[in-house]
Amino acid sequence: MSTLIAVPTRGHVDYRTVEQLITIRDARPGLAAPMFAAGTMGPSDVRNRIARDFLISPHDALIMVDDDVFPPLRLLELAEHLSAWDVIGCPVLMYRDGRFHFAVYDERGDFAEQGEGVTEVGAIGAGCIAIHRRVLEELHPAFSLKLGDDGELVSTEDITFCLKARAAGFRVGCDWTMAADHRVSVGLGQLVTRK
Repeated sequence: MSTLIAVPTRGHVDYRTVEQLITIRDARPGLAAPMFAAGTMGPSDVRNRIARDFLISPHDALIMVDDDVFPPLRLLELAEHLSAWDVIGCPVLMYRDGRFHFAVYDERGDFAEQGEGVTEVGAIGAGCIAIHRRVLEELHPAFSLKLGDDGELVSTEDITFCLKARAAGFRVGCDWTMAADHRVSVGLGQLVTRK
């Protein structure tokens, strides 16, 4: 499957992300160099511009790797899964509410329990995700934040994307056999239990 790798960024790509993507590209002759898309208007804007540019390309699969994520060397296997799945990612570790979680969610929107193999999920974070062309051809715009009535953030652009994809009949999966490392800034005070 013809694959385009894209990196959404606010302009500061971690050198380890670049090194890993170069290693992946060098191992696959003919793979195009990763596309870097910078923007400061938020992740929805950058992801939608990547989707637009992808749709005018000849590629079948889009893999997005965030600028602070170090993808697994097996990254291109995500695109190979797109014969059976429409959207698939690998778990990326994140820190929220005083705990570490994988950015993988069940149908209720709660953090999913760690699975085995490739499983269907409610949503997956877009830190390291593969999307088949057919999904982006149908969903316009593909990425948007969901705000509550009070204007506060209810859902990030990657989760709303997965929910829209599922509502349109597309399958969303997670490959638990690989994981992407994530540069996360956590202060030591956040790890201390307060009484």
